[in-house]
Amino acid sequence: MLVGIAVPPAAATSSAPTTPGISAPSWSPLDGVVISDPAAITTNGLSGPMKAYAVDENLQLRRWNGTGSGWESGVAVPGVLDSVPSATNSGAGPYVFVVGSDHSVYYTAPTDEDTFVPLGGQLISTPEAAADSTGVYVFGVGTDRALWYRHLPNSGIGTGIWSDWISLGGILTSDLASASSGSDTYLFGRGTDGGIWFQQVTAGTASGWQSLGGIATTFPSAASDGSGVDVFVRGTDGGVWYQSVTGTPTGWTSLGGVLLSAPEAVRSTTFSGFYVFGVGSDNAMWYQQLTVTGWTSLGGVLLSNPAATTDPAGGVDVLAVGTDSRLWVHQVS
Repeated sequence: MLVGIAVPPAAATSSAPTTPGISAPSWSPLDGVVISDPAAITTNGLSGPMKAYAVDENLQLRRWNGTGSGWESGVAVPGVLDSVPSATNSGAGPYVFVVGSDHSVYYTAPTDEDTFVPLGGQLISTPEAAADSTGVYVFGVGTDRALWYRHLPNSGIGTGIWSDWISLGGILTSDLASASSGSDTYLFGRGTDGGIWFQQVTAGTASGWQSLGGIATTFPSAASDGSGVDVFVRGTDGGVWYQSVTGTPTGWTSLGGVLLSAPEAVRSTTFSGFYVFGVGSDNAMWYQQLTVTGWTSLGGVLLSNPAATTDPAGGVDVLAVGTDSRLWVHQVS
């Protein structure tokens, strides 16, 4: 039984068509098998085309352009691709990052989405991509468990001239989350105390680590609505907890629920606030509009963490891997 979520009775779901991997009529599958969690972005502000990324069974990065069910051609990295992809929109287009089996970071740029460029580094986490008004960042947890990053300033976007790797210190025990607002990018990770810690990077200057407390059982998710940044985690009760960190942190507030996955938050374009997604203990996808509604089930039988982004119609799309190892997509609004 999901705590804090009204689970629909069996009769409410038994009439839904059953599709391999998904038991919900509004889910649509993409072709082919994937073996990683997905990543998704909107490629032009909040109203441009959506793109999604995942690693396929041949250990290549696959790209979906938001229409139809077919993937674009795969992109291989030197060696073996060894991470979930992370993507961000620079304004000029998408930058996509992965980590190879050599622990180095590789990326594709908008000018050539079919070629990986090496960035070096030694990461033990999934890379975390971010873009703000100063340029593009890639962050990650190094082999020393500290936060490391490289920055591509706007002046270098045409030339691909990045900063060196810079350490922001800390000892982290999870993958990272980021959200940007203006020239500020906020970085979140779990510390050795199980709590969430964050730094604010403004035009390349870091604030130093600050504790938000709590005990997180997954890596965090973060989102910005243009006026502030909120961070979301799964707590020891399995429920979703969040707080705003713009200005003085507000402290943790419970959204209830019991999730098997990490939460995923995305800004809404139709109301002032966020959508929050997660896979419940019934393996279905659940969501709520923060401060607007309680939890609602989207059905399905899902095996991965979700990814979500806005779409050109003003809605929000959520993606996850089904029991058939295909990526499935559901539009929420």
